[in-house]
Amino acid sequence: MTTSDDLDALIEEYHAGMAEFVRGDASRFAAVFAQSDDVTIANPFGPARRGWADTLATFNRAAATYSEGTVAGFDEISRGVGADMAYLLEVERYVAKMGGAAEAGNIALRVTSVFRRDDKGGWSVVHRHADSILSERPPESVLQD
Repeated sequence: MTTSDDLDALIEEYHAGMAEFVRGDASRFAAVFAQSDDVTIANPFGPARRGWADTLATFNRAAATYSEGTVAGFDEISRGVGADMAYLLEVERYVAKMGGAAEAGNIALRVTSVFRRDDKGGWSVVHRHADSILSERPPESVLQD
């Protein structure tokens, strides 16, 4: 397999993990991440976290907010692949119940993922940043009280 084929296989598993994530189970999703001190997560529900223990706890808390979810699609915007690092920018789309809601709603997240080769030559996710910003916003939107 080429570098690109290996990465494609990991991204396919990453997406399959997200399908379970939006049904409330983070285990398959978490399995594609590096279990290292430098792994990071920044999700829409809280501050960025670093280190495997905090990252895994964040996954589990976030997945617990979802139920009865399905994948609506992954829209790739950009990808770059080097010898040992790669990135993927995409919009992830789901339909799921969140936070005890009676009805499922549409969810769309702008996601940047960073991948790194491990010492065995395989790929893993080392960073994920997801937020719900999908349209233009005024400059004042970044001001905080």
